[in-house]
Amino acid sequence: KLKSDMHWSEDPSIGFNGIGYIVPEVREALTSAARIAIERTEALKIPAHVRKYADFVVMLLRQVVERMQHLPVVAGVAIAVAAHVQRLTLELAGLRTYMEVVVPRLESSKDFSHDVLPIVGAFVREGSDAANTTRVGLPTWFLRPHTSGIVVWQIVSVSEYAYNISHRVSHPRIYHQSQSLVGVTN
Repeated sequence: KLKSDMHWSEDPSIGFNGIGYIVPEVREALTSAARIAIERTEALKIPAHVRKYADFVVMLLRQVVERMQHLPVVAGVAIAVAAHVQRLTLELAGLRTYMEVVVPRLESSKDFSHDVLPIVGAFVREGSDAANTTRVGLPTWFLRPHTSGIVVWQIVSVSEYAYNISHRVSHPRIYHQSQSLVGVTN
């Protein structure tokens, strides 16, 4: 987790107080991770509609990396931009995993349920969706009332969301559409 007191430093050469950059070692690590994710995404053989989405995410990632590297800002904005670099890089890595691992498993009739991927997984409400996501090796969160008619590996209790985080306004503002799960963890 990025913190302004550890991962941002003021640049006195700018001429304004309180303006600076993410520290060089973090900037370099994020830039390197973004470059690798972009290269791997561009090398993927994927359908045109997925390529269009991937190209859009790559464009966004390039823009935020450029902003992180070249535009000095206040600590909060720098942290938000660096976090955006990180999120988009992870999104490209997830797209690669989906195209290279999940899609072939979906197209296969084999049972991959004992080769579970190390990811957050899928949240489903339908039994057929739960069966399919489990078959392909996705951790599956089956959202339904408890019943004795299904094998349950683990039951987890609902925990409260950390509201002390959600009441702080971010700068710049992160707008969220209620229909979209993208960025919901922000």
